[in-house]
Amino acid sequence: MNIILGWKKMRIQFCKLWIICLFSVAVACAQSHSSQPGPHIKFEQQEINLGTVDEGTLVKHIFEFKNSGEDTLRFIRVEPG
Repeated sequence: MNIILGWKKMRIQFCKLWIICLFSVAVACAQSHSSQPGPHIKFEQQEINLGTVDEGTLVKHIFEFKNSGEDTLRFIRVEPG
């Protein structure tokens, strides 16, 4: 039983870390390429505070973004977290 609970907690922490890393990379890319021509991703909201989340609770948030550049913004490879 403890092993299962430990695995669930580790999985939740991993998902949180993955979301933070993905968001950080996207923001860094958007900021570093803002002066160059091409596609530019711009997020409406740059951070979210999830507060305390009970284990097993589904947490869902939609990060809205737009292409503020002059070229087409393409997502070549997307993997779920």
